[in-house]
Amino acid sequence: MQTQTDNIATVAGMYEALGRGDIEFIIDALSDDVDRATDAALPGAPSYRQRHGKDGVRAFFGFLVILSGPSDPAESVPGSVDR
Repeated sequence: MQTQTDNIATVAGMYEALGRGDIEFIIDALSDDVDRATDAALPGAPSYRQRHGKDGVRAFFGFLVILSGPSDPAESVPGSVDR
């Protein structure tokens, strides 16, 4: 069983990974049955909807990459992006 300290270290590691663009590190830290959701439904923001599993979270990050327009195509997140 993970302790609060373990959980804090996990989340801190995920934020560090986000800062360096290592989305796969974040995906690997998630459970297979993860749900990514938001409290707000925004019709003009299709990325703001519920997504299930690691592939759903990967698609969410992939959508963000499309919106931000990476300067190098090699920086894109692998996986499908559904709109």
